[in-house]
Amino acid sequence: MALTMTRTRTQVALNKLAFSLAEVNGELAFLGSLRPARKGRQAALAARRAELEKLREAFCTVIRRYDPELEPDDLGESYKWLKAYGRKPTARTVRRYVEQRTG
Repeated sequence: MALTMTRTRTQVALNKLAFSLAEVNGELAFLGSLRPARKGRQAALAARRAELEKLREAFCTVIRRYDPELEPDDLGESYKWLKAYGRKPTARTVRRYVEQRTG
């Protein structure tokens, strides 16, 4: 089957959605690995987790809608989003992330 412009655009969009979902999965895994924060920060991090879970659900819905054969739960995690806070997941990177997310 020849690739038409519409089919190509759809495939590109699905790839971007899959990468975005992998980044959300990575951030959720990162949040799950953090040890408990102080009370004021716990609420902010819990709010971020809830926001990411809604975003994950939305990405999964769209992916299932456009490609029923693709199972979004099989997609892994990407830590490309972490680059904004540092190159590696060090204590400094974690501190930057928590400080930015909790204000």
